Amino acid sequence: SWEKINSPEVKLAVIDGSGAARILQPKLTETSWVVVPSSDGMFLELESGRVDALVTSDAQIADYLNSRGRGTLIIPEPVERQPTNIGLRKSGDQKLHDWLDAELARLEASGAMDEIWAKYTTVAAD
Repeated sequence: SWEKINSPEVKLAVIDGSGAARILQPKLTETSWVVVPSSDGMFLELESGRVDALVTSDAQIADYLNSRGRGTLIIPEPVERQPTNIGLRKSGDQKLHDWLDAELARLEASGAMDEIWAKYTTVAAD
């Protein structure tokens, strides 16, 4: 739970300016935060034992855990979601932009987006 994490004994690494930092630091005021400039720095903090856990997207954590073959993905309740985005060239193909918008809306409406996230963010726990 977020209440268990909101403790001075818990040390979390987070990327400076990330969505996770902006959303969670104001809510977890008792937690000890280590703010780093990059994903590499965040993972090094965890690997070196200087933090207890890191806070980032579930997809990034799943990729990290699968590559290491160890660790645990924990999603505290209630789940805190944040939007994501796709970057396209401003001068890019408008047809591609329109197609992406329509396809993402279709996937969301059909429930397929949740299935995709579940498939690619599932990791084996220790």
